[in-house]
Amino acid sequence: FTQFEICGTTLLIKEDLSNVTTTGTKVWSSSLALSKFLEKNRKKYSLEGHKCVELGSGCGLGGLAAAALGANVDLTDIPPILSLLRFNVESNSIHLSSTVKVVEHSWGTETTGLSPPYDSIITCDTVYVKGIVEPLIKSMINLSDDRTSIFVALEDRDSKITEEFFLRAEKYFSVFKVRKNKMPSDWKNGFVDICILRKKWGVE
Repeated sequence: FTQFEICGTTLLIKEDLSNVTTTGTKVWSSSLALSKFLEKNRKKYSLEGHKCVELGSGCGLGGLAAAALGANVDLTDIPPILSLLRFNVESNSIHLSSTVKVVEHSWGTETTGLSPPYDSIITCDTVYVKGIVEPLIKSMINLSDDRTSIFVALEDRDSKITEEFFLRAEKYFSVFKVRKNKMPSDWKNGFVDICILRKKWGVE
């Protein structure tokens, strides 16, 4: 286990670094950066009582951090990741007063088991392969309305893919990029960016 402190709550996160077939069994820097950003800005971007969903939860740090900040969270991923994700949710449930559940969801597919629209959507380090950009944005559209705050943390691993994501996202969402000086002090670096999206009026 690795320990992460979020607003006085200790989260215990298990990784599976031996699994080289998927990227979802490791805690990536963007998950910690977004968790710390939401903690630092918990008054401005309060999650207290929010209905929240995390897309591509992986080990679950982002979603569990949101729960520690008061949100009721649906953590989602694909079948190969779910057993580790469920383990981490169960390991931390005793420390959380919020409702947290794990739901299987592949981006761009039906929202079975989910309950849109959500107050908040979070996703960390999910923009890294060209073929997943469009399905990811489709899920963001399907799970939100024009009042939903969507928090995206990413590393610019491939500038063309990052550019494609923003070009597509800006068709449907207003995009606000967080300035580096608003990032948590230990995450002011050139690798992790945090953006806040809000669906444009009339997009369905």
